[in-house]
Amino acid sequence: MDVNDLFSPKNTVDSLSAKDLEQTKDYIEIVKAFARITYQSIYVIDYQLKAFEFVSDNPLFLAGLSSKQVVEMGYGFYQKYVPATDFQMLIQINNAGFNFYENIPLEERKLHVISYDFQIQDANKKYILINHKLTPFFLTEKGKIWKAMCIVSLSSNVSSGNVTIEKLHSDLLWELDLLTENGSPV
Repeated sequence: MDVNDLFSPKNTVDSLSAKDLEQTKDYIEIVKAFARITYQSIYVIDYQLKAFEFVSDNPLFLAGLSSKQVVEMGYGFYQKYVPATDFQMLIQINNAGFNFYENIPLEERKLHVISYDFQIQDANKKYILINHKLTPFFLTEKGKIWKAMCIVSLSSNVSSGNVTIEKLHSDLLWELDLLTENGSPV
């Protein structure tokens, strides 16, 4: 398995326009402030750079490393600290998620949150089940997800998976069946 498998060709961000770049003025300071007031782990993904732009200091997501080390490892962090079966599942979830986003109107893409559970090593080298939520906050002019915020907390479930996509201010909930890779409204 390759880290690059976590990046879908459906969401390749090759270049950014001046309008795209205009979105980013000082936003990371807001993310840092939010990270200071929550118990959850927060991080920011930059899909153009295929990297973590920010990782909070909350130890839940760090596997005993510093946030700086996790940022430097980038997606290699998943390869090292997520079991192979769950890493493969993350690839499936990413592909299904980008398929979903590709089929909704551009103006609705920031209104969705994808949530799923997977195992990750903690500082004691034991696997724990976490819940991972992701929502885009910067899109390119073409509607590709450029940057996304993720929040990690302990999962209340007993196994990996449990993939849903919710739309803000809506009763719509989309659930992914990992065996068939089909999504359906719930």
